[in-house]
Amino acid sequence: MTTIKIICHACIVSCMALLLMTAAISYAGDNLIPNPDLTAPEGQNPYFWHHGAKVIEGVKSSEFSHGAAGNPPINSLSIKAGNDRHGEWWCDIDGIEPQSKYLLHFVVYRDRFVDGFYPEVEVFGKKIRLDNNLTYGAWQDFTFLLNSGSYKSTTLRFINEYPTTFSFSRPALIKLQDSVLNVQGEDKNLQTRHMPITRFIIGIYGADAANLDKIKALGFNTVIAGTDKDATGRLMEGLKRYNLMAVIPPTGNYAVDSAIIKSPELLGWYIEDEPEGRSVPSYDIAKKIQRLRNLGSMHPTFMAMVRPQWVGAYAGTADVILMDQYPIPDNPITWLSESMDAARGLSHGASIWAVIQAFGGQGWKGKGWGREPSYKEMKALSYLAIVHGARGLFYYTFKDGSYDMARDAAHMQDVKRLISGLDSMKEVFLSDSSMEIGFRSLCLYRAGPDGSAPVHTRLFRLKDGRLYIIAVNVLDKDITGELFNIPQGISYVDEYFSGKRLVVKDRGIIDKFSPYDVKIYTAGKKD
Repeated sequence: MTTIKIICHACIVSCMALLLMTAAISYAGDNLIPNPDLTAPEGQNPYFWHHGAKVIEGVKSSEFSHGAAGNPPINSLSIKAGNDRHGEWWCDIDGIEPQSKYLLHFVVYRDRFVDGFYPEVEVFGKKIRLDNNLTYGAWQDFTFLLNSGSYKSTTLRFINEYPTTFSFSRPALIKLQDSVLNVQGEDKNLQTRHMPITRFIIGIYGADAANLDKIKALGFNTVIAGTDKDATGRLMEGLKRYNLMAVIPPTGNYAVDSAIIKSPELLGWYIEDEPEGRSVPSYDIAKKIQRLRNLGSMHPTFMAMVRPQWVGAYAGTADVILMDQYPIPDNPITWLSESMDAARGLSHGASIWAVIQAFGGQGWKGKGWGREPSYKEMKALSYLAIVHGARGLFYYTFKDGSYDMARDAAHMQDVKRLISGLDSMKEVFLSDSSMEIGFRSLCLYRAGPDGSAPVHTRLFRLKDGRLYIIAVNVLDKDITGELFNIPQGISYVDEYFSGKRLVVKDRGIIDKFSPYDVKIYTAGKKD
């Protein structure tokens, strides 16, 4: 897994779709940006380009430079922001045709990553925060498809408001015609051509042949595991021995991947990890999938993403998208549910599952995850993801370069207890009949951090008539409230974990929730 997980919200506007790398796009037209090569007379700014130069007494000014920068070095514009809020390079662009499609492309370089530091670009009066600029020590490509709106001319701005240096180069703004827009090599039907997943998946990252026994003991039914030519046999033997399924990254080696395909333990392919953070071209992923299809594999493809606003850029390249927000200890757990809902609206039919945080502390101290999540936090995140449509969960992680779950026996028991409870309810989670149940707070805390109700709810109806209502308190506060719009004809419900019976009046029940509490109410035919 990529180790950088940051909560942020880019200003991606509704008139904008996302593409990924000009190398994949056929287009015709001239670059409207004046002096895109950034040619400059000696001692002066590049022709047609300007930078902020406001001097305010007592305020540190931004620093600007141009010339060779980055790795490899190319002619670029660089900004190290001060406190003057004028850290920007810009140029004016004429000849814009209103209500037309334009492709904007450029590359960005940063020599180090600092949590929360992201540059911005502005064009057609809209500012976009490049919060997927995770690459450092190398250039990262950015490509956007925009509508010019009513603009006949515009200003392109590269903006940095942080005390670290960002470099920008190779800018291009090109008018596109629908007839010449073509993403090479992408099969739009890939996501519909895979074997169905018929069981509720409860998996974990960080598996290898040596720890499958411990993972099985925790109750997981699936792992995400890397492999290579030497380790493939041992891994596959271990999966069979412990009756585990696996999601495996393709190696690109014909013999290795062909052997993996033949294994009944293969659930699917881990096709990419957070590609938006490295601007991985969607056509490269599509080609990788096509190679697997050509080998005869119809297994589903999985991809983890942390920024839901970029999901549309990868539509058609994954059957299951795993949203991997890790909020503990500093961010609200609704970061996960909010991201899942946003991703679903851009997914073009891909299933939206979740990666639940199970790591923290150890080597992650000082990096944003100073402790492991508690049992209640992991439980709330797990059921919250299910309420928001996940038909499978993966947990990060059993082991990575900074963390080893086996070092914390108490945490292992919490994970085992959690997985056992989820496994007992897996039939419910796969129900094709579900609906949201309303919640009205009757206490001081009226809403969650994202403005939603403090308790998130969903009803699942099984074919034999049983009803299950899952309710998750997303706050670390005590909440009292009413669940309403319960289906007609139900006079009472029983809470699954406590056995408490609650009377339904006017299609509603009133209950109390402790911090991060999860309740499951049952009605109808009994087990």
